[in-house]
Parts: sequence; structure tokens; C-alpha cells
Amino acid sequence: LKAKGYLLALVTGTPQEEVQKILPREIRILFDRIVAGNNVRHGKPHPEPYLKACRELGLKPAQCLVIENAPLGIQSAKAAKMPCIALAPSLPRTYLKGADRVVDRLEEITGIIEKSCGL
Repeated sequence: LKAKGYLLALVTGTPQEEVQKILPREIRILFDRIVAGNNVRHGKPHPEPYLKACRELGLKPAQCLVIENAPLGIQSAKAAKMPCIALAPSLPRTYLKGADRVVDRLEEITGIIEKSCGL
């Protein structure tokens, strides 16, 4: 997605210092913004983390797509009025039912985005 020119943000409840330790630099640099747990007053399921990422990217919520793997993240995305695709391998699909769509493989997401954007 980065190679195709999409703006990317990582929204996580993990503190910024831990993100720096856990996520390799070559992955971190793919993100235009990282909103960590200690960068917001209210964490997921509150919409603040996703709305902050949206503002920092200069986008409106409807211009964003959230990719989530957890129920609280899905609730946060939907509360922010953002479409959400859930990635199923981490939890059973029944836990992810609040998402607009659930996929089994990360590779499926690129196809969905390209189809919906007419690429």
C-alpha cells in the first residue's frame, strides 16, 4: 500500500517507547504517523485514537480505512465513523462481527482497496 502512494498510520494502545522497541525501524518508517497509547487521552474503544491519526494525515474519516484485529479497535474505528476491515487469524470471526468486512489473510485487503478505489 505504501508503494502505491497510500498514507499509512499505525494506531495502537502500546506506549510510544514500546513501539520503538518492538517494531523494527524498517517497518516503522512505512507509517506516515504513529498514534500510540500515550499520545491520546482516551484509548480504544473511544474514537480519539483513530480521529487523531485521521487529523494528522489531513484526511476525513470517510477517506480512511481501518484494518483491525480486535473488538475494541473495531469499536473505536466505527465510533470514529471509519470503515473497518478485520483480520481474522488472531481471533474467531464471532469476535470481529462489528467490522464492515472480515478477511482471513492480509493479502486480501490490497485487493479490496484496489477494487473499491478503481485501481
